[in-house]
Amino acid sequence: MLKITGIKSKQEIRLLKQFTQFVLGRFLSNDQIRNSRILIEFITPNDITDPKQAKEFRECSAWMSSDGISYGKPTYTITMNRACTNSKTKVLETKYKNIMKYLAHELVHVKQYALGEMVDVPSGGCMWKGQLYPDDKVMAADRTIYKWEYFEAPWELEAYGRMEGLYAMFVTKDN
Repeated sequence: MLKITGIKSKQEIRLLKQFTQFVLGRFLSNDQIRNSRILIEFITPNDITDPKQAKEFRECSAWMSSDGISYGKPTYTITMNRACTNSKTKVLETKYKNIMKYLAHELVHVKQYALGEMVDVPSGGCMWKGQLYPDDKVMAADRTIYKWEYFEAPWELEAYGRMEGLYAMFVTKDN
């Protein structure tokens, strides 16, 4: 199930659904896509009441959460900054260029969770392809603090590395 909220235009929703299906279809089987629940919600930073989270949302423009199992299906929520559209153009692929790139990035994270490449760890952080990446607040047994940089995290390298190409493939594909 794929649901998009926060956008009223049926034409824009159709474009974003097509893009989502295109991206996920590059990585997941039709059964995996059908047996997942994906909510893509469009909001503005002003919709977020926590000032720290609103600031973070302004800086990153999108985020994804793996929400566990709901109605027997793995569930993912992608929150997108509605303000990232280019309102100066009427061409949908151009108007939503940034949105689609950010969405591609977050859908790569969906793929990572769906294929078990990334798994959240209850004590904080995650496992990436079998390697532990704890939150920087989590201490190792020898009391040293783990440190890793966001942009060097392997899951982010993949997501950032694929977002431009996925957008380019979508807008140049044969319809």
